[in-house]
Amino acid sequence: MKSPAHTLCKMRQGSEMPSATRSLRGMAAAIALLAALPAFAATMLGTVLRDGQPAKPGVPLTLRCGDKAVAKGTTDAHGSYRLTVAGAGRCRLSADGASAEVILNNQAPVQYDFNLQGSGASARLQRR
Repeated sequence: MKSPAHTLCKMRQGSEMPSATRSLRGMAAAIALLAALPAFAATMLGTVLRDGQPAKPGVPLTLRCGDKAVAKGTTDAHGSYRLTVAGAGRCRLSADGASAEVILNNQAPVQYDFNLQGSGASARLQRR
């Protein structure tokens, strides 16, 4: 059986590291990586009006960048929304079948307020 002093000496040399220590180091590295992600996130917020009034709560919103849906959300009781995504650039926000181009910036939140007119195939999302 190895003495505690022998184990400590080996650990200092780096030849043996208990699995618990490796696990803790791995978790610390993962937490550090996750903590850095918000620095690269883009936030988009605003309101959606329908017929001049705040949209009803629960209007589905989808933000697409390229072919990929990068964020989904809904309007609240005041027609407000807030979406956060990793990255920035030109994207499209869709609501109830209508869509509009938006430009995201990961340096500061961007605000886009919209009027949602019509429904279905004739729906239009216009920036205010």
